[in-house]
Amino acid sequence: MALRYNSRMSQPLLLFVILFFASFTQSLTGFGLMMVAMPLLAGLIGVPAAAPLLSMLSIGVQIPLLVRYHSSLNLHDVVRLAGAALVGIPIGVWALGHVHPDIITRVLGVIIVGYALYALGTPSLPEMRTPGWAYGFGLMAGLLGGAYAIAAPPLIIYGDWNHWEPAEFKGNLQGIFMVTGLTQVVAHAIAGNFTPVVWQSLLPALPGLALGIVAGLSLDRTIDPQWFRRIVLVLLIAVGVQLLV
Repeated sequence: MALRYNSRMSQPLLLFVILFFASFTQSLTGFGLMMVAMPLLAGLIGVPAAAPLLSMLSIGVQIPLLVRYHSSLNLHDVVRLAGAALVGIPIGVWALGHVHPDIITRVLGVIIVGYALYALGTPSLPEMRTPGWAYGFGLMAGLLGGAYAIAAPPLIIYGDWNHWEPAEFKGNLQGIFMVTGLTQVVAHAIAGNFTPVVWQSLLPALPGLALGIVAGLSLDRTIDPQWFRRIVLVLLIAVGVQLLV
C-alpha cells in the first residue's frame, strides 16, 4: 500500500519538501531524485501522475549536473545504455496505463528495497565490459523509467560493476538520464498522462527542486557523499517496506 496523506492543505508544502530533498540527494550524489521522490509522491498524487511529473522535473536537475561533469562522460557506455533504454521506455509507459496501480506500487517497493540492500552491501564484482551487458541493463532501466520514472537502479549497478570513478559515475548517469528523461516526457505526452493533477503539482514542486539543486551543488565537495548516500539508502528501505505493507 502506498503512503497516504490526509490533509489536502498540506500537499503544496509536501511537494516542496519532497522535491527539495530529492533534488538535493541527486545533486550531492549523482542520483536519487526518482528513488527518493517516487515512493513519496506515489502516496501523495498517485503513481500515474507522479511518473510524468518526475520525468519533467528530472531534466531540471540533470542539466546543471551534466554541465559540471560533462568532461568525465564515457560516451561508449552512455550510448549503449541510453540506446537500449529507449527501447524499453515505451513498453514501460504502456504498462503504466494497463497494470493496476496496487501492483505497480508493490513492484516499486520490491525494486527500492532490493536496490537499497544491494547498495548497502557494496559487493565486490568483476567488471562487465562485454557490450551485451550494457544493452541488458539499459533495457531494464528503460522499462523501469517508463513505468515508474525510476531508471537508476540497473544503471547504478552497472556502474558499480564496472568501477566507474565518482566523476565518471555522475557524468555518465546524467547523460543517460537526460536521454531517457526527454524520451519519457514525450512518451507520457503521447499516452495522455499529463493530467490536471500533474500540472497542479508542478508549481509547488519547482521551488523545492531549485533550492535542492543549489544546496547539493554547493555542498557536494564538503559533505562525504558516501556517508549521506547510506542514510538515504536506509530511508529508502523504510519507504520501500511501507509500499509493500
